[in-house]
Amino acid sequence: MYAGWAMLFNVLTLLLTADAADPALIDRLEAHAERLGALEKQAGDVAVGVKSNELDDDGKVKKSKVIDLIVHHREGPPTTTLTKFLEDGEDVTEKKREEIESKPPDKRRGGQSMAELSPFSKEARAKYTFSMLSPPSGEAGFVRIAIAPRGEKDSELMMGDAVVDPANGEVVKLSLRPSKNPPFVDSLSFECDFDDPTAAGRGISRIRVKGAGGFAFIRKRFDAVTTIHRLPAVK
Repeated sequence: MYAGWAMLFNVLTLLLTADAADPALIDRLEAHAERLGALEKQAGDVAVGVKSNELDDDGKVKKSKVIDLIVHHREGPPTTTLTKFLEDGEDVTEKKREEIESKPPDKRRGGQSMAELSPFSKEARAKYTFSMLSPPSGEAGFVRIAIAPRGEKDSELMMGDAVVDPANGEVVKLSLRPSKNPPFVDSLSFECDFDDPTAAGRGISRIRVKGAGGFAFIRKRFDAVTTIHRLPAVK
C-alpha cells in the first residue's frame, strides 16, 4: 500500500515539476507551422486519400469509404479531381464525381490552414503551455513536448503531446484530443504524422481521427485515416 502511494507521489511530483519547453524551440516550431501554412497557398497539386470506417460496439466495420482525390492549387480557389470513391467496396466514383468536384476543398475540411490547426502556430501559441516530457522511445535525437491549454479547458482547445526534431525545429508527430469534449462526443483523438518532405520542411503526411459519441439510442464510432502528399511540380 505504501509503495503504491509512494509511486503516485513520484508521478505527481514529476508532473508538477516538469520543465517548461525552451521558448527558442517553440519559436522554431511556430516558424515551421507558418512555413507549412504558406506552402498550402502556393501553386501545386496535393494527393489526398481517405479511408473511413463506421464501427459497431465491438469495433467491427459497419460502413466503409475509400476516397482518392487530387487538390489543385492554381490561380483562384482550389479545385478537385476525384480519382476513386468506394462505398462498402462498391465503386461509386462517377456517381459521386459532381458532388465532390463541385465543392471547394476548403469547405470540406473546414477552411483551416496548417498554421491555424497547429498549437505551435502564431494564432494558437498564446493559448497553450508547453513542457518537456521524457524522450520518445526508439527515436534518438527527438524530444517530446506536452501541450495543454493555458487557461480553462475548452472544446476548441487541444491537449496532448508532440514528438519534435529539435535539430531542425520541426514537428515529427502530433497526438491531440480536445481538452474538453464537445456536446454528444464521448471521445475524439487526432494523430498527425509529418513525414512528407517539402520545401517548407516536414509536411503533414497522415492524419488519423478516432471518435465515438451520439445521444439517446443513436451511438456512433468511427476511425478515419487521411494521407496527404504534395506532388512534384509539373515542368
